Amino acid sequence: MLVAGIAFNFAATTGMSSLCIPFPLLGGLANVLALSGSKSFGWEFVFKGALLTICGLLMLFRWDLVRSLAGKTGMWLWGALCVLLIAWVPVGILGHSANFARSVYFWLCDDAMISMRYAHNLASGLGLVWNAGERVEGYSNFLWTLYMAGVHLLGLATSKTSFVVIVTNIVLAAASIPMLARLVRLMGGGSLALVFSLGGYVLSKHAMYWATEGVETPLLTLLVLLSICRVLEEAKSGTVSLATYIFISAVSLVRADGFVLSGLLYVFSFVLNHNRKRVVAYSAISMILPLAHLGFRMLYYDEFLPNTAHLKVLYWDQRHALGCTYVLQFCARFAPMLLLAVIGYLISRDKARLGVMAVVAVYAGYVAWVGGDVFPAFRFMVPVEPLLVACGFLGVQDLPLKSAYRAAATVLCLVSMPIIVSPAYLDLLTPRARDLGNVERALLIKENTLPTTRVADTGVGNTFYFSERTGIDFLGKVDPHIARLPARCPTAGPGHNKFDLDYSLGVLRPDLVVCKYHLYKFEVMHPAVEDDCMPIDAILYRHALFRKHCLANTVNVEDATTIFICDWSTELDRRHKWKNP
Repeated sequence: MLVAGIAFNFAATTGMSSLCIPFPLLGGLANVLALSGSKSFGWEFVFKGALLTICGLLMLFRWDLVRSLAGKTGMWLWGALCVLLIAWVPVGILGHSANFARSVYFWLCDDAMISMRYAHNLASGLGLVWNAGERVEGYSNFLWTLYMAGVHLLGLATSKTSFVVIVTNIVLAAASIPMLARLVRLMGGGSLALVFSLGGYVLSKHAMYWATEGVETPLLTLLVLLSICRVLEEAKSGTVSLATYIFISAVSLVRADGFVLSGLLYVFSFVLNHNRKRVVAYSAISMILPLAHLGFRMLYYDEFLPNTAHLKVLYWDQRHALGCTYVLQFCARFAPMLLLAVIGYLISRDKARLGVMAVVAVYAGYVAWVGGDVFPAFRFMVPVEPLLVACGFLGVQDLPLKSAYRAAATVLCLVSMPIIVSPAYLDLLTPRARDLGNVERALLIKENTLPTTRVADTGVGNTFYFSERTGIDFLGKVDPHIARLPARCPTAGPGHNKFDLDYSLGVLRPDLVVCKYHLYKFEVMHPAVEDDCMPIDAILYRHALFRKHCLANTVNVEDATTIFICDWSTELDRRHKWKNP
């Protein structure tokens, strides 16, 4: 493809009209810079350069063909679905499974596996808890956790439950394809805006990453798109349906901070729909659902906020600076989209489009206020990313240019996005070493310890879901004491900046302590000086209680001494019996 792209570039730039030269030339320039070894470019630019070249040449030679194909909406919907399945399914399945103990195990990202443990305990009759008998709301996705509990009621082995969740997420993402097309049409989008909005969604690195990680993001995205589409349709027809507001209220149940999106959608519907009395009435009725959930939280957990809110938002002075950095980085990745969305509104003065952009902007402000997220691929922004993409391509459509040049600008806008075109995609097809290690350690612990064993770890998803042992969370996701502490490291991300090892080791007294690294790395990589911003495992390694009671008693896992038995535990007497499952 690369060789053909360069060859076609040469032909296009020497024999075609000068008005059409710059666009395919950009593809050749990107290819040349990537191959030249420039550190500012890479193989991703090779792929994007080839895409620019091919699309540019199509417009040079077969513009009539492009226009006729763009008008076939049904074909593009099926095409987008095929691309999604071809690109996402291998990552979801191959990148999240491996053979352990003569069986294939599937898993999700560690945070999603915290919810899976709650779901497993609920389906087993222990209640919506992480540890039996301890009522702490350490999840932030109530509706998604309930769905996970339903998956566990199917009677599948724990090695296979994550597979169902991954498949569910891909189905939800597929259901968002026609919903996004519906949104583009409702906002006056033409064929090219529709085609490239779909392309931007199914090729999005961010959407694919979080869908295959098993979190609630695809469900949240689908509900946001569905709610906005229904509001726009009802605003045009002058009707109001209670179902629309039930969907809006459900957004707040999918994720704890979804209440912000729900509130924005309520305001969006109030502004657009002229039948405002009925809008207010149905909004009030639909709010019974989130209020019922709040009542459940207060009765069951005796808390007004989930434990994750205390951990990640409160008692942390530097969160606003990190949150602004997080949102600004997202804006930088989508700068052309943002610019074109604003230009498109200024040209069209479309009220609906302004409302959609306001939802994105205010929600981004909220994300900045809470401190952003510690994980890659902008998890918090993914539910509104399709809205931004749609507004961006609608902005291109409104540019006062000839059709061919608008199409060229549309392709440029697409390749400016973080899309699935780089060899980094191939890395996602291989399970991460961290996840493999977590599952392996969990099975080792389950095989060799008593059911009453208490295990302490920093990652509390896969390790405890598969080991089924009582857990001690060093970082406080399911520990209200740690969650309410002030942040120890102001520059660390939310959920990773609070800990109290005196409490976790000296008061809770775990039988086992899990560490993620080889011991020698701590001696080589980290200085002896205490620093709260060092990795938590390095701080643990230097802690007096750990060194005195746990450090000497190691269990080897394929040459990595990652499990320690504390000398106050009866498990120390069973140490010599440990074996791989």
